[in-house]
This record gives sequence, structure tokens and C-alpha cells, in this order.
Amino acid sequence: IGGVFPSQAPDVVMENELIRCIAVHEGENTYRQLIESWKETGSFYNIDGIWWKDENNVIHKNKPASLCNIAQIIPDFSCYENKRWQRPMGGKHFYRAVSMETYRGCPYKCTYCNSPSTRELSKKLNLGNYMRRKPFDIVERDLQYYIEHIGPDLIMFQDDSFLARPPKEIFDFCEMWSKYKIPFWFNTRIENCKPEYLAALKEAGVYRMTFGLESGHEEYRKHMLERPIRNDIYYQYFDYINDSDIPYSLNVLIGMPFETRDMVMDTARVIKRAGGYDGLTISMFQPYHGTKLRQIAVDN
Repeated sequence: IGGVFPSQAPDVVMENELIRCIAVHEGENTYRQLIESWKETGSFYNIDGIWWKDENNVIHKNKPASLCNIAQIIPDFSCYENKRWQRPMGGKHFYRAVSMETYRGCPYKCTYCNSPSTRELSKKLNLGNYMRRKPFDIVERDLQYYIEHIGPDLIMFQDDSFLARPPKEIFDFCEMWSKYKIPFWFNTRIENCKPEYLAALKEAGVYRMTFGLESGHEEYRKHMLERPIRNDIYYQYFDYINDSDIPYSLNVLIGMPFETRDMVMDTARVIKRAGGYDGLTISMFQPYHGTKLRQIAVDN
């Protein structure tokens, strides 16, 4: 098995008697090596990027696999059933909702999230910079591939924070996407939504957006979550977003370490001030392995 949990807590996962092999960190190169090794030798225990147990339950830690070139990665969805693509979103039913990636990694330091620790893991393993972006000619190539093979009626960008990129790239993307006008959704941060970006995105065909507010208590958000944006800045950008008339939803967390009822009510007040959202997801804090906020919770 692979993914965030085995990468961030490999010792915990390997303690499970049902688990014999895990992929640590990124999986594309590891998986290709696995297939090739299995075809050639009937075994895959010699490949990079895995931990595995032998017949005596001794754990072996192979060297890390190199980071993949994300510009060369186009996921193959040919085995999916048609119903797999169906997705209701924003009051509409889509029949070909396809996920796409334009960059991997996240530049922010949010303490509740695994993305910063994934970046740190890449440094720790001497694999280089985990943050990588696809040029938009490659994004267009990927889109054309999906149009040819799937016929998407919605694209869902899986980037951690879609607008966390240089302005030129945002406008280049919008110019490119305007040729296709396929509705798209993305997740980003409130303070990245400049009016000129929103206008270009609307022209390109954006369907809706999602923002992680998480906490409306300014000091808690700054010192505990490492998101040092003032509430008045949020209000300013909420006005930009509402004026754009692009539908959006908000995500918030409650139950975080040292959070009080009054702090949760501060979050409710900021949500009320936002005003224009049509969807709200409230999640209980989960202390993910590898995150700073988990360590704070454990220590206290």
C-alpha cells in the first residue's frame, strides 16, 4: 500500500500484521519499477522506494525512489466504469467529472495539513524540491487527451492551492482554457483571489471554487495554524469573490488543540460575514501523522 499515511508514519503502518510492503513517498516511479520487476523476476522486493517484511517479519528499508517528472504523467482511467465519473456538485449532476493535476506540492505551512510535511520528507530523503508545476502546454496536452478518451463535462483540479502561482501563469492558463470552455473547479486560498484573476477565470469557464477558512479566530489562525492573514483582509477578498458572482464553498475545522467555544463562534461570525457561499463543510480536526498540529496535540 502507499499514500500519505504510509509515507508519514511508515513504522506505524508496518506494525500491522496484514501489511507486508509499503511505498514510501511518491509512487509513480516505484509502481513502474514494481511492474517491470514482477514481469522479469516474479518479485518486487529489490525496487526503490519501499519498505518490506521478509518471512521472519524483519523490516527492510530500500533506498528512496526518485521524484517523478509530473509532465510525463497522464493517469490511465480506461478501466473505470462509466458510473465512476458521475458527480453531483453545486446543484448540478455531472456525468464525466475528471480530476487533473497542474502542480504537485504546496508552498504554504498550514500546521494541520500533510502537504508541508510531504515537502519536508522530500528534503529529508535528499530527493530535491517536491514542488513542481506543469507548463500549460502540457496541461493542454492532458486536457486534449481527456477530451479524446473521456469527454469530460467537468474538470476538477486537485492542486493544493490552484492560484498559488505567478500571475502570468494564471493568465496564460485562462487564455488557454478559454479555447475549450469546459467547466472547472479548484481549491485555493481566499487572499489569492484578486479581481483581475477572478474576471479571467470566469471568462475561461470556471464553474465554482472552494476555500479553506479553517478558523475565524485571527490570533489562533496566525500562531497555531501558521496562516497569518488578518480577518479584514479576508473580508476585503470575500467582497471581490462575491462581486465576481463565481459560486464557492467554504471549509472550516473545529475541535483543534486549545480551541474554545468562543473561538468557534468567531469562525461562525467570519462565515456569516463572507455571505456569498452556497456550500459549507464543517469538519472535526483529525491529527494526521506528520503534521505540526498533531505533535502539539500529542505533547499536550
